[in-house]
Amino acid sequence: MDKEDGMISISMLIVLSLMAVFSLYIYRLSLTENDSLEILKMNMQTKNYTISESLNLIDIYKYDKEKWQDDCMKAQGKDDFDEAIIVDEKTVIDKEMKKSVQIKAYLMQTYNQDIYKLIVESSLEDITNQNCIYLQKKDDDCIVQRWER
Repeated sequence: MDKEDGMISISMLIVLSLMAVFSLYIYRLSLTENDSLEILKMNMQTKNYTISESLNLIDIYKYDKEKWQDDCMKAQGKDDFDEAIIVDEKTVIDKEMKKSVQIKAYLMQTYNQDIYKLIVESSLEDITNQNCIYLQKKDDDCIVQRWER
């Protein structure tokens, strides 16, 4: 009888240790899943900031022709990203994530003299999202030609 009781306890120990290993595996998977969800949330937030800031700048350029003309004058002849002028730079605290978002917007002239490239980027921690909008200068107006990601 003692021999059988010992066999049951050894098999129970094996089952318990397998259950513990399986529980640790599930716990680590849940931590990884939470990290992935956090990264996806941050990515969506940066994308939202980039799009909203791009739309704001386009509205400013469409309705404030003087600013559009001034920025175009400054960006003339600057057709490389390293030479681009910064037209907007700010830091915003995201209310939901309670983290700071860096937003920068650059303007440069393309090889076509009346087309300008507006690059808007948002960074949240180590995630950066960027939009590139091609704007045409026609008379004093700002016309959106194309939008890229």
